[in-house]
Amino acid sequence: LEGCGGELLGVSTPRPNHMDLLLLLGLVGSLPAPPIGSSLPLPASAGPREHAGPRVLPLTAAHRPAGIVIEALAASSSKAALDYIERAFATPAAASSRDAAAPWYEARPPQAEPPPREEPPPAALSAALDGLQRQSGSDAAFARCVSLLLRYCDNALADPDNAKFRTIRSSAKAFQRGLASLPAAADALAALGFERAAAQPVCEGGVCSIGGGGAEEFVLPATADAATELRRGSAHLRHALTAAQYREAGWPTRFSGALPAACRALPAPLLETVAAELRAPHVPELLAHGDNAARVESALGGGPAAVEALTAQLAELRKEAEAAAG
Repeated sequence: LEGCGGELLGVSTPRPNHMDLLLLLGLVGSLPAPPIGSSLPLPASAGPREHAGPRVLPLTAAHRPAGIVIEALAASSSKAALDYIERAFATPAAASSRDAAAPWYEARPPQAEPPPREEPPPAALSAALDGLQRQSGSDAAFARCVSLLLRYCDNALADPDNAKFRTIRSSAKAFQRGLASLPAAADALAALGFERAAAQPVCEGGVCSIGGGGAEEFVLPATADAATELRRGSAHLRHALTAAQYREAGWPTRFSGALPAACRALPAPLLETVAAELRAPHVPELLAHGDNAARVESALGGGPAAVEALTAQLAELRKEAEAAAG
C-alpha cells in the first residue's frame, strides 16, 4: 500500500504511482475483471470539486488490472482510496441523465481483438516431418506414419508413470511395418523428446530376447518437462495428420503452403467447410481468373474471420455456377 504513493495510508505524496497500483492487482485477483470496452463511472463521492458531473474511467485492455483494483478500493468507501482513484485515473466526462443512471460497468461495443494463434512446430520437429513426408512417398503413407507416432505419444501421456508406455522398441512389429525403413522417423521421435538407448532384454516364460541385431529403444524421460514437450509435439502431429488427410481428399495444390497454418488456426468445422468449397468443380476456373488465387491464399492465412468471409463468398459463387449449369 505504501508503494501506491502512500495515498491509501493517508500519507501525502506529490503524485500517485500507477504501476505500483497495477502490481497490487495480484492481491485482489479473485475479483471479477471488468470487460474490455467498458467504462467505469466513479462514485459521486470521488468527483472532483472543480468539475461538475460524474467522472468516468474508460477501460481498455491495458486498464483491465486497474479496473479490478479500482472496484476493490472504491467499494471500501474510503475517502483516501476514492481520492487516489480520482487523481490517478479519472478524466472529466460530460454529465447526462444516461451517465447518472449508468451501472458500475457500462457496456460498450466490444473492441475486436486478434484471435490467439498457435505457434508453428519447433524447427527440429518440422524438419523431421518434412523428411518423413518425402520418404513416405504419398499423403496416405505419411498419414499412417504420423498416426503411429501419435499412438506412441498418446500411450506415453495416458500413463506417464509406466515405463512400458514411455518405451518404443524398434524391433516391435508396428514400428517395423510403419517406421523402421524411414530415417526421419527416428528424427521425429527425438524431436518429440524420446531418447535412443540400447534395447533391454524382454523375458517371457523364462526366455529372454532383445530382438533383431542392432535393436534399440526410444525412451521418453519420466519428467514433467518431457511430458509437457511431448504434449505440445503431439498437438503439432495432429495438425500434420489433418493437413495430410485434407491434401489426400483434394485440397488444391496451389494452397498447400497455407494448409498447415490453417489446420492450426481454424476450428475443425470451418476448415472442413472451406475445404469442401475449394473442392467444388468451378474453383479451378475461378482461381485462374485475375488475382483470385492470391486473394484466396491471403484469406486462408488471415484467421477464422477471414476464412468465414471467404467461405461465404465461395458458397455464393458455387450457387451461381450451379444455377448457370442447371
